[in-house]
Amino acid sequence: MAVAADITLRDFYMDDLMTGCQTEDEAKDIYHQMDELMKAGGFELQKWTSNNDQVLKVIEEEKRTADQSIPVELSNLVKVLGISWNRMNDQFEYSVRLPEENQQPITKRRVLSDISRLYDPMGG
Repeated sequence: MAVAADITLRDFYMDDLMTGCQTEDEAKDIYHQMDELMKAGGFELQKWTSNNDQVLKVIEEEKRTADQSIPVELSNLVKVLGISWNRMNDQFEYSVRLPEENQQPITKRRVLSDISRLYDPMGG
C-alpha cells in the first residue's frame, strides 16, 4: 500500500483525487490500493474515471459485484478541479467566455481580467 500512501499525500486536493500512471496494470493496482486504503479509514472513493476503457471495466465490475452504486464517468469531458479534462485524448481544455467587444471599452484592466480567467479557471 506504499503507492496508495504516496498518492494520498501528493495527489489529493480537498476531497478530489487526481493521479496518473504509465500502464494499464499500474492503474488497476492504484485503484485496488486506493480502495483498500480508503476503506481502512472508513472512506469510499467515488466517481472514478480513466482514459482507459479496460481500467473502467475493472472498476465498474468490482463495484457492481460489491453491491455498491459508485458512478463511473464515461463521458469524454470531465470536470477536474474546475477545468475540463478530455479523457479520450488525455488533455486539459479551457473554455473562456469573453464579453462582447462592443459592450465596454477595452482597457488594460479589462484585458488583464480576461487573461486572468485562463489562469484561474475556478473563478477566484
